[in-house]
Amino acid sequence: MFDQSICINSLEDLRSGNPTRQAEALLRLVDDEVYEAVPDILPLLNSPETAIRSSAAYALGYLGIDEIKKVGYALINILNDPEEIVRYDAIEALGGLQYIEAVDQIKDKLINDPYAKYINPVSRKNRVYGD
Repeated sequence: MFDQSICINSLEDLRSGNPTRQAEALLRLVDDEVYEAVPDILPLLNSPETAIRSSAAYALGYLGIDEIKKVGYALINILNDPEEIVRYDAIEALGGLQYIEAVDQIKDKLINDPYAKYINPVSRKNRVYGD
């Protein structure tokens, strides 16, 4: 069970516009399994900061299961991000969520994106579910 005051502080940090506070909040929300934070995390996929886009994708891979269609669609939209780490975390998140609608896009990335060829999109699922 998570501490509600920590959750409120984390959500405030997400909305702060401060990348350091946002990054720390994303990790806390994942650690505390605050699934309700997904609507506040989704806009961070459009952050000008690479680390925030990447961390948001990572967080959504863990917390997005209850809103899988909305989260899956948002993650598919960043598969063409100019930064490799963002694309990597989007693929990992989609794999972890087992978002079937993304299979063709992930295959395309694994075939055509030189960096993505080193990604195992089911590795997060295996870490989370122990499969």
